[in-house]
Amino acid sequence: MANRYASIVENVVSDIAGSMQEYLQKVPSAVWTAKDGVLIARVGSEEMELVFERGDPLTEALLLLLNNHTLFLSALRKT
Repeated sequence: MANRYASIVENVVSDIAGSMQEYLQKVPSAVWTAKDGVLIARVGSEEMELVFERGDPLTEALLLLLNNHTLFLSALRKT
C-alpha cells in the first residue's frame, strides 16, 4: 500500500512540476528577494516589484507550488 501511495504522489508531483516548468520557461531569469512584504525580481540591473495576476506565467507557477507544496515535500522526503 505504501508503494502505491508513493507512486501516486510521484505522478502528481511530476505532472505539477511539468506544468510549472512550462510556465517558468516564459519568465525571464531573475534573482528573487522579498522586502516590506513585496516580492522583488532583479533582471540584470533592473529591479521590478511582482504584481500577482491570474494567467501570468510566474503567478501560475507560484500558485502551483504554493498550493501543492506538501506533495513536493512528501516526494522529496522519499528520495
